[in-house]
Amino acid sequence: MPDRYMAPEVYRRESYGKSVDVFSFALIVHEMFQGGPSHRAEAAVQVADKRAYEDSRPPLSSQVYPEAIKM
Repeated sequence: MPDRYMAPEVYRRESYGKSVDVFSFALIVHEMFQGGPSHRAEAAVQVADKRAYEDSRPPLSSQVYPEAIKM
């Protein structure tokens, strides 16, 4: 079953490098600032599909993130 933290390259079964770890870590940091996962109402497979095939990414709210993080 796909995981909402899976990088698009992994989900699409393409070759990948260390950047997939950065992607997953960034999603975890995002959730720490947001207080939980974005797209909570969607199943993990729907989130993974959108990220892999529609280039969907969680929004960066200007009220939650310090300016240094958004750069």
